[in-house]
Amino acid sequence: MSEEKTHNMASCMLSILDSIKLYDNDSLELGDETLSQVMFRKMDAYNINLNDELGFTHLKPVDGKDIVEEEMWDHYSELPNPKWYEYKENKMSLYERYKNSKTQDEEEKIEVINEIISTYPKIIDYLYNRLDTCFGEHTVYLVHMKVNGEDMLKVGYTKNDVVRRFGEKRYAGQNTLDIIEVVRDNKLQAKGAVDFEKKLKDMMVGYRTESNLTLPGKNEFMDIQYKDNIVEMYDTFYEQYKDVEGLKSPN
Repeated sequence: MSEEKTHNMASCMLSILDSIKLYDNDSLELGDETLSQVMFRKMDAYNINLNDELGFTHLKPVDGKDIVEEEMWDHYSELPNPKWYEYKENKMSLYERYKNSKTQDEEEKIEVINEIISTYPKIIDYLYNRLDTCFGEHTVYLVHMKVNGEDMLKVGYTKNDVVRRFGEKRYAGQNTLDIIEVVRDNKLQAKGAVDFEKKLKDMMVGYRTESNLTLPGKNEFMDIQYKDNIVEMYDTFYEQYKDVEGLKSPN
């Protein structure tokens, strides 16, 4: 590029920048021109052909008569950009609709949730995490454990690994807990797991261990001497819940 052309381009850019600053301050007198026409006129004055410089053939100033709705256009390039404005409007209105939907009927809730998912598909991962809790697969377990050296059985359900279950914070720092054996760990749909666990607890009331332990789920701990009876109950009633399907409340 020649020194003269470099000088012309720099001067043209500064001139256009001055016009843009005036436009931003509502101080630019456009007359019948658009900002786009002003920019192209300045480039012509400095012998600059934007199409040649960029390798295009379609660039041209936009005439004011082509602009129907000014707010739907980019005021620097005078090029239409309706999608951006549509996105901005929808994003704001979707948030408002979401807030309002909390007090509306199920049909509106479903419509808003579907629109949120379509607009922000990343949320699907978070939704599946919650769905796993309320609708997904759960393990109903029967575990032989030692707590402070005392043998006992525990029945419960979890969507996680059974052994990892007892590493959760709610079990930490209370009593020394060792898993001796996972006696049973069958999987059921969420509602089936809840119902099956409740059935077992109801039938095992007389088997509960008498203890002053501070572990959560105190009523879920059974005396080890009833292991055979409890295993028999588990195996007998498990089949009745294999086809149960429904929602459970979040933990």
